[in-house]
Amino acid sequence: MRGKPARLGRARRGTHTGYDVPRSGTLRNALKRLYFAKTIRYGRGGKTLMEKSTPTVVVIDDSTSVRAFVQRCADGLDVEIRAYASVSAAMAYLSEAHPALVFLDIIMPDKDGLTFLQEMRRMPGYEDLPVVMVSSKDYAQDRMTAKDLGAVEFVAKPMSTKTIRDLIIKYAGATGGQTEHG
Repeated sequence: MRGKPARLGRARRGTHTGYDVPRSGTLRNALKRLYFAKTIRYGRGGKTLMEKSTPTVVVIDDSTSVRAFVQRCADGLDVEIRAYASVSAAMAYLSEAHPALVFLDIIMPDKDGLTFLQEMRRMPGYEDLPVVMVSSKDYAQDRMTAKDLGAVEFVAKPMSTKTIRDLIIKYAGATGGQTEHG
């Protein structure tokens, strides 16, 4: 029958895949409906299967110069940088989105980075998020605590452009531009 949409039913033979399969029509028509409807969504970003997703890197540091420095390091990379001066400012974004990578300062006025990292690890979906700890104090105790809490790297200030770019490429999957030395 022309003009009527195909009825959808559950997957057959006891292998429920989580997707409805058409009872009538062809697979090609079913795929067309999925493509044009854009109803299948994945991840926290809410992107459709047909959209390209740009990785987001969150920088949480009370230093304006560090936030600007990370932004400059990411120039030419296909990555979005979201910078916040405090943990409380970043929480509004983190409660709605799921970044690819977080740069987190340890010493901040509202809450120290290690305490926030511990809290973030308890949040659903943030258990395995790559976090790079950043600090002007390179204490062995802070390094050990950060590693125990699941931080993937610990970077002491001052940081080099190459180090930051390499971390963004490695953990956020960013591409583009040549690595600069600095």
